[in-house]
Amino acid sequence: MCTLTWLVTPEGHEVFFNRDEQKVRPQAIPPTWDPALKAIYPIDTQGGGTWITLTQRGEVFCLLNNYQAAKHFSAASPVLSRGSIIPTILKLDGPIDARAQALPLTRLAPFLLCYFPAHVQDDRDIQVVSWDGLNLTTQTAVSPITSSGVMLKEVRRCRQESYQRIDGHRQGHLTYHQSHYGHPSVHSVCMHREDANTVSLSHIVVNAATMQFDYYAGSPCQNMTPVTSILSIK
Repeated sequence: MCTLTWLVTPEGHEVFFNRDEQKVRPQAIPPTWDPALKAIYPIDTQGGGTWITLTQRGEVFCLLNNYQAAKHFSAASPVLSRGSIIPTILKLDGPIDARAQALPLTRLAPFLLCYFPAHVQDDRDIQVVSWDGLNLTTQTAVSPITSSGVMLKEVRRCRQESYQRIDGHRQGHLTYHQSHYGHPSVHSVCMHREDANTVSLSHIVVNAATMQFDYYAGSPCQNMTPVTSILSIK
């Protein structure tokens, strides 16, 4: 379960991403610079991969599980961790749909991969690649994007309704990602469930002046003191 939103401004763009996980999953390593891939990203200590990345060129990649498409998936060989998708994509060149097509798709469970190019003029530049276990499609992304392993229809409705009320600025997005839609629950953007909750919030800023990755470990409603990483100006 995760929630992704973004903000496009005349100066550049900003990305906000809540990661929701089981409480038993080990805590991730905060964003770390990878000199080989020329990118910075948090590392999932269980799978060894990542779910969000900022590259030195200013590209941003965000990965969500595509639970609703899982019924179409039947692995013919051992399943690879979806955390390997972004590191693999970063090693490839070309349009995002061509790079996604080069992935070992038959060994990957369904996913959504949202791609922000280095220079975003408007929302039409942002794409989401969807793999449902049978088909790979690419289309223009629409904010917010939500994944959920339970009650997806209800969760999506609640989070979209809450999204419609934000003020459309940076603080509005941050407040949205801390929000509880009335009370902490499976429906809230800052998700709380008996066996799972929101474990981090990532906020990335890309513009002509800076590229900044703010990472908030833990539930956003409780911790808004980030680990901040700034890449060199393009």
